[in-house]
Amino acid sequence: MFKRPNIPFAVRVAVSERMMLQRGIPPHTVNPQTQKPLPLIRRLLLNLHDLFGEAKVHLDHDPALVNRPCNSAGRYTPDANNPDYLIYRTAANHDIKTRVSGEHGQHSDLALRRKRKRAERKKQRKRSTRKLQSANRWPPKGTRKLCSRPFQRRTRDVSRTKS
Repeated sequence: MFKRPNIPFAVRVAVSERMMLQRGIPPHTVNPQTQKPLPLIRRLLLNLHDLFGEAKVHLDHDPALVNRPCNSAGRYTPDANNPDYLIYRTAANHDIKTRVSGEHGQHSDLALRRKRKRAERKKQRKRSTRKLQSANRWPPKGTRKLCSRPFQRRTRDVSRTKS
């Protein structure tokens, strides 16, 4: 597991503006009195206020970083700071998606992580047992298996039968 990268303000603003455009709300980019561009932090706060009001919001990776492929250098695919794979959610909705259930009744992010890890362990266990079986094979490969003795046939004992 790698350290979660910091998300710059420019990316956060891009996510909030994308969400506003999806809902048909014009994003805040310039100050209406001075017609100068707003600072990034001010744009972000205004956009989030228009989207969620006073509710506490979290920036969520979708899909979660723990469920994305990662190379040895710590780079995720898709990139962790890609605005197309980030979304703002209320704190309660983010908690539900992460721990309880995902969107549309799917597994939560943590449940998907546990499921993936369980499948990897199972695959690793199969590989290791297969190697052991081929190394400790008995009888050695190429030899014939000895025939087992057949079951003993019982004959009917006449002396034990009741007369």
